[in-house]
Amino acid sequence: MLRFKNIWLFIGWIQVGLVIYLSLIRIETDTPDFKGLDKLFHLMTYTSLMLWFGFCRLSKKTFLVIGIWLIIIGITLELIQGNIAYRSMSSSDMLANSLGISLGWLLAKTPMSSALVYLENKFWRNN
Repeated sequence: MLRFKNIWLFIGWIQVGLVIYLSLIRIETDTPDFKGLDKLFHLMTYTSLMLWFGFCRLSKKTFLVIGIWLIIIGITLELIQGNIAYRSMSSSDMLANSLGISLGWLLAKTPMSSALVYLENKFWRNN
């Protein structure tokens, strides 16, 4: 049982908001474009989002609903990017986002999902 579940959930939704913000702003960069590297970033970002909510010890139904919403958000952001002059839409980004959500869901089924329980027990034990 998590003592600070609402705080952890709030942090998760802040992360979602940050992904939305970063997906829509203009990003100027002089770094070389490594083919496909951005797909890895999409995969890692959405994996970490889904895994974070897995850490929060949600019911199976709530966790599934969040996964569906993350897929909808990822697809919607790509569609919006297709209508912004300084961004572009990519169906392979949509796929990477969705695969990341699936990977995060799978990782949340492992002992790794006890990370926040461990953290709370380690630092905020009842004395």
